[in-house]
Amino acid sequence: MPDGRGAGRDRRGAERSWGPWTVVKLDALSGYLPAFTQASQRAKRTMFIDVLAGSTENTARDTGEAVIGSAERALQVSPPFSRVVLCERDERKVAALKEHLAQHHPDRDVKVLHGDCNEKVPEYLAALAAEEPHPVWRWAVTFALVDQYSADVRWNTLEALANFRIGDRKTELWIYFGDSFFPRGLSTGPAYEARMDDLFGGDPDWHVLHRGWRAGEVPGSEFSKELVNLMRWKLQHDLGYATTIPLKMVRPSGHGLYHMIFATDHDVGERIMRHVLQGAEKELEGMVARQKMRTVLERQDRHAGIEGLSGLNDWAIDTAEPRGPGQLLLLDPPRPPWQPAAASGD
Repeated sequence: MPDGRGAGRDRRGAERSWGPWTVVKLDALSGYLPAFTQASQRAKRTMFIDVLAGSTENTARDTGEAVIGSAERALQVSPPFSRVVLCERDERKVAALKEHLAQHHPDRDVKVLHGDCNEKVPEYLAALAAEEPHPVWRWAVTFALVDQYSADVRWNTLEALANFRIGDRKTELWIYFGDSFFPRGLSTGPAYEARMDDLFGGDPDWHVLHRGWRAGEVPGSEFSKELVNLMRWKLQHDLGYATTIPLKMVRPSGHGLYHMIFATDHDVGERIMRHVLQGAEKELEGMVARQKMRTVLERQDRHAGIEGLSGLNDWAIDTAEPRGPGQLLLLDPPRPPWQPAAASGD
């Protein structure tokens, strides 16, 4: 998961130390899931799939307080999901998940898949599709969280999730897309290039964009934007989603980390998620505004050779507001993928 987490260990030995942007991300998830299950009450079954489940409890880096992870948040949703599916590769985290579930959710329908999500999740979905006498879970209204760190999930896994359901609506996808991490990874050589190729499913447009970046035709500042646009384009044009909504996740400094890309073909889901992500955008921009105010006050105090007045700096920081309209949430549709100037006729 692209959170730049540290190496602190919880009591079960799982490494999880999260920045403040992660709390915003998880709160947005908690804001959407109850609306998802509420809107799906007419369905006989609902299912939540966490492709990279991780730990149930974690630590906030700035406060040291416990942060509830995505799996537990899904289990706390009301109305509840009929089934929760958790996939995790790390053996210690799988053991911790099972212990937590036995202690806190013994009566819930929860499936824990141990292994590589690119193998286990498609296998599990295929098994559900082959159930006799009827594949009832293919009718379940389904939400999938793809909480990857850096090109961990392959395109065919996204494809399996998107195409799993029978009926009018696809599985809703919420993908963490580490666009700011990809250029650094690609600079390491062929192994990471192969991972990126898997992420985009060997798409020719990906190869064109990658060559353009390597040749200097796509500046580094634009490469990340073009990667986000290409993923959105593929989700809509290749997998058939009606809408994709990306929210840029940032550090308190304002520097970008990754995008949360939500994909749906349901107008209700789009409307609810827009509202949820607008709230998350406001929280992120407030975080950046407070950090900027803190930096300004500290600089002024150093220049004056004084210490900040007790309580006054804290008040100024806590009440700092972002300037101007939101810049992190993109509601415009994706553009056609990047092409060289000669190819595009420019």
